[in-house]
This record gives sequence, C-alpha cells and structure tokens, in this order.
Amino acid sequence: DASACARSVAATALGHATFDPDMRLGGIVANKISGSGKDGAHVTWIRQAVESTTALLDCATKERVKFVGGLPRDSECSIPERHLGLHMPEETEEKANESSKRFERLVALMEANLDLDILLKLGRTCRLQPFQQQPCSSPLPVPLPPATK
Repeated sequence: DASACARSVAATALGHATFDPDMRLGGIVANKISGSGKDGAHVTWIRQAVESTTALLDCATKERVKFVGGLPRDSECSIPERHLGLHMPEETEEKANESSKRFERLVALMEANLDLDILLKLGRTCRLQPFQQQPCSSPLPVPLPPATK
C-alpha cells in the first residue's frame, strides 16, 4: 500500500532484503498510488527512490531490483468485505459475475500501468523448488495462567 508513501517504499524493500538475504526480491509493484499513468508524480517519486537505492539487489540474479510500476487506487477492483470476512465469488452467480468484472478491470489496470516485460523477464529467472511438506512442529496448546480475583 503506497497510498501514503514514496521513498519509504524503497526503504521497506531494502529492510526486507537486508533482514532475509535469501528472500527473492526481483521487482516492486506499488498499489494504491495517487494519480494515474506510468508518469504521474507519485509513481515517479517511488520509481526514483527504488532505482536510486543501489544496495537493493535481487539475491538470485545479483541485479538491481526493478520498479515494475504502480496501480492506482480503484474501488472497482476491491473485493467487498463483510463482518465475517471477504465475500467469496462462488456464493452466487451474481457474485461470480462481479468477480469476473473485477478481474477484467484489474487486468486492464495492470496492462496500462505495469511494465509487463519486466514481469515476464523476472518470471523467467524463477527456479521453483519441489514442495516438501514439513512435519507440524507446533507445541501442545499453551495453558492459560490462573484467573485472578
């Protein structure tokens, strides 16, 4: 959520990359940006911050992290919420149609605002590891302290 951020997008990404040097970070997509288009002021500030942070490197390729673009705030793409969680598209045919329209709108926003060539290039550098199911290592339930009077 870049709605109240500009340079701190790069700082946050650098923090994540520094905290876990094995975490793969190849590109950044900012969402909820102000304005519109690839050349708006808000997205330009974020792009400049990311591209000027020379220590922000993709641990897999050793290349600098790419700024892929910014998606503007758009209520037509938001998944409606309700008291007990999100509305699921499978609940009714009407909701399934609404979900399809949301998806189509999101695709249009991505095509207009993101550098899809960068995303495709990053996708080609991914090396998926086979899934290894780990045994559950969670402890038994923690007993609650005695109630106080």
